[in-house]
Amino acid sequence: SLGRLESEDPARLQVRLMPGSAALASAWPIATIHAAHRGADRDFSAARAAIAARSGESVLVVRDGWRAVVHRIDRPTFEWTRRLLDGASLGDALGAAPPGFDFGAWLADAVRARWLRDVVVRPD
Repeated sequence: SLGRLESEDPARLQVRLMPGSAALASAWPIATIHAAHRGADRDFSAARAAIAARSGESVLVVRDGWRAVVHRIDRPTFEWTRRLLDGASLGDALGAAPPGFDFGAWLADAVRARWLRDVVVRPD
């Protein structure tokens, strides 16, 4: 379905993420805390430092089978992904893309990390 990105009007396309995907933004370092709990060495020093600095983070949570996989994402990527999850067309999402957002880099990450379900033509 990626071929539609070249052949269809972006206003008619919807980029769909895998079922169960969620984009979350927090005032807390949620990705760092999650990584500390998942690491083999259980080193919480980075999490403690990020909490002390009140370092907020955004994440995309995607299922891999029954397991949730947490991907740290920057704020522009969070805003973009939130629009897609809310059902925006590709054209609308591109038109509202925040400064600093790179669609090509996002698409490569989405394919590599299996965030992307498909690209469909929206019904008229």
